Amino acid sequence: MASILSAKSDYIFKLLFGDERNIVCLRSFLASVLKVAEESINVIHIVDPFLQKESADDKLGVLDVKVDLGSRIVDIEIQLHVSPGLRKRLCYYLSNMICEQIGKGGKYDVLRPVIIILIVEAPFLQETKKPHSTFEMCDNSEHFMFSDLMRIDVLELSKLPATVTPEMTSAPESPEGKLLNWMRFIKSEDEEEMEMLARTDTSINHAYGVLKELSQDEIMRRFNASRLKWLRDQEMFVSDAMNMGIEKGLEQGIEQGFLRSQKESAKRLLHDNLSVDKIANYIGLPVREVLRIKEELDAANVAQ
Repeated sequence: MASILSAKSDYIFKLLFGDERNIVCLRSFLASVLKVAEESINVIHIVDPFLQKESADDKLGVLDVKVDLGSRIVDIEIQLHVSPGLRKRLCYYLSNMICEQIGKGGKYDVLRPVIIILIVEAPFLQETKKPHSTFEMCDNSEHFMFSDLMRIDVLELSKLPATVTPEMTSAPESPEGKLLNWMRFIKSEDEEEMEMLARTDTSINHAYGVLKELSQDEIMRRFNASRLKWLRDQEMFVSDAMNMGIEKGLEQGIEQGFLRSQKESAKRLLHDNLSVDKIANYIGLPVREVLRIKEELDAANVAQ
């Protein structure tokens, strides 16, 4: 029997929370992070629910979940490791989410609040031991809000207890209690632990069912394994390049590792007889590149 997949993988996280069929999970998770009633989130539109890179030049291939709630826009991102310049990148993304709402000559009163929710497994904020931190624009002495236009929520899985006990899941009624259970569920790699958490909330139970279903799909498992391998390779390339102090080496290492992982994934999926178009969409390669890989495989098979 195949082990259950973990939602810590950005690929699985996107399939779980970035699918319209699992809106119940997304609504519950967002309500717990934002500390609002689920009923108050009555508009949810998943922007770009498909698995693809933001652009042809996006070598990192961040698989975020972007959500339009009508009154505000939320971007959810999960990271296993803390990449160089992560704090600055989050600020840059937040600024872009503001700027893309208004065109040249547009009016500022149309701007809606934007929120980034970062879920990170590795230790990130050294200044606190709390698993959930919220950053907003407010006065640093009297703490009154300047504007609610920009917000960052950081959820640190490393600051949760190593194991889940029944006592931890016994009173999840408060938003904070529900959020901790969602974080425990996302962090978990143990099916018994997930089942315990699933009993605390119908939305987590739904997510548990989706994970069990995804875990039975061999193609999903293979691509997820390729994705995790690329993430490990990326971390190694970044570490090596930083130790060498070579910025160009960092850029080239990440790009080469990502492209190699994409091509290996394409070969495996071609062996599984998946269509060229679907493979291109899954892994973000141009159709012509997948066709070229297919031709190479066909030629190798003929030669044998």
